Amino acid sequence: MGPTHALPIFALVVLCVAVTAVQNGVSHPTPGIGDFHTWTKVNPTPAPISSRLDGLCRGPTRAEKASLASDPHMHKSITVWVNKIGAKAMTTGGRFPVGTVIVKEKHVQSSDRVDMSTVMIKRAPGYNPRCGNWEFQTLDASGKIVTSSGRIPSCMKCHEGQVALDYTFRTYVPSP
Repeated sequence: MGPTHALPIFALVVLCVAVTAVQNGVSHPTPGIGDFHTWTKVNPTPAPISSRLDGLCRGPTRAEKASLASDPHMHKSITVWVNKIGAKAMTTGGRFPVGTVIVKEKHVQSSDRVDMSTVMIKRAPGYNPRCGNWEFQTLDASGKIVTSSGRIPSCMKCHEGQVALDYTFRTYVPSP
């Protein structure tokens, strides 16, 4: 095999390893995320978030109580970070430009311990029209390993109703 054949084979091997790593949840955050703790910190103190059962005007049913174990918002608070591209839109309430990255660190309530992080990346028109062209990711507690990525149904289910705020909630943005 000549040197001209070795490069394409090497590239194919690297691609296969990368795809396998992503499928197994062993990858690094999208290029450009890096240390998001150097970005704009949106909320100065962690903001408590509600469980889906917090708004009930009645006690939860047995099935609802059982579902609390899998509720990603139960007993959590969040710290939100946004990159330079999206910082102005985050504070003024406008639409986010393509390239915006928002990271939401979820803390175990009343502690600094990060349980996981979620990421929203604003992509070009056509990527995910149902949800404002946002890509969603989840990161492990270290914030360095992507555990899921793409058009994540559980993320889209909550965010697709937030059209007026460009599919974000912004309840954590301090009042002026």
